[in-house]
Amino acid sequence: MFDAVFVRKPMRKTGFLVIGIGNRNRGDDAIGPLVAERVSGLEAMEKAGVEVRVHSGEGASLMELWRGARRVVIIDAMKSGAGAGLIKRFDAGRERVASGVFRYSSHLFSLAEAVELSRALGRMPETMIIYGVEGRNFSFGAPMTPEVAAALSEVAARAAEEFACGGMETKTESTSPGERGSAGDRTGKKPCTKCRCAKA
Repeated sequence: MFDAVFVRKPMRKTGFLVIGIGNRNRGDDAIGPLVAERVSGLEAMEKAGVEVRVHSGEGASLMELWRGARRVVIIDAMKSGAGAGLIKRFDAGRERVASGVFRYSSHLFSLAEAVELSRALGRMPETMIIYGVEGRNFSFGAPMTPEVAAALSEVAARAAEEFACGGMETKTESTSPGERGSAGDRTGKKPCTKCRCAKA
């Protein structure tokens, strides 16, 4: 259903893109591909023209994948030392993405490095949101830990909501599954009425 190895395809006219990064066979690293699979089946995503891809996380092809996109939402497992299953939302257009958070990857040039090089080259999408889910076990053949599995539905819902209002922003936040952020909009824009960005 998804690209195991990235091959460039024409971007949909909307420029909306979801990327699930990870490896299904490495325990909690499967969260990205599983979220991508979940959101790809949503009728609202299809109607909005959102393209959904699974990717290994190699930086150079990530940059090629989001080239020309307007709004990109990325889901990836992270290893920061926090509790397993914690969900963190990064607004990569407004803050640096620390390489140490995603350095569990076997790729030396992976997500964080690709984001920062794109920023330096002036090639960032208009909006890039990254959902990191704290993992615990990335061993080959390991099952997903219960805390990470419990976060799947929450992350999928929040990723889909990023396309519900045409680009409204919320602040960076960290939550455990089931704990939604409650801070208001910091952009100075009028909140919409279609998704969580309206909640204060």
